[in-house]
Amino acid sequence: MCDSKRYVTVSIKAEVYDKLYQLSKQIVPGVELSIAKVIEIIAKNSSKNRMNTKNNNNINKEIN
Repeated sequence: MCDSKRYVTVSIKAEVYDKLYQLSKQIVPGVELSIAKVIEIIAKNSSKNRMNTKNNNNINKEIN
């Protein structure tokens, strides 16, 4: 049984699942990732991009 403190389930539409499945074969050429790993990668990259944008906005404010 999974550790409920570390893992959760998500419900997504079939069309989103299909897109995630396609991405699972494209992110790392020659390797098919799990859907959970694809979601994790997207979330981490999105979070990094938001932090970079926020930091850049703060730097721009300080410069101006």
